[in-house]
Amino acid sequence: DGDVEGEVSTVKTIDCAEPHDSEAFASVIMDDGDFPGDQAVADQAVADCTTQFTSFVGIDYNASALNFSYYYPTSASWEQGDREILCLVYDPAGQVTGTLAGAAR
Repeated sequence: DGDVEGEVSTVKTIDCAEPHDSEAFASVIMDDGDFPGDQAVADQAVADCTTQFTSFVGIDYNASALNFSYYYPTSASWEQGDREILCLVYDPAGQVTGTLAGAAR
């Protein structure tokens, strides 16, 4: 809940029954190895979150009124073992109450 910019190490979480800005809908763990670079990480995040969006929301992302964003590993966090891409769905119109799972909008 709340606007976040820059590097993030913790995120405030609240119950979906309360008004909130976004909802985590998928966690993707990237393969181990050397850090693939910011663009490769962003490309994978967009691809994986788009696929997971359709499954979670119940409608193709391009047909949806909802949007998504994501948290992703940086080169510094990668060195500490961070491999998680966390996909977040939100309504550009504002806060929602309840889950967006199966919202189909």
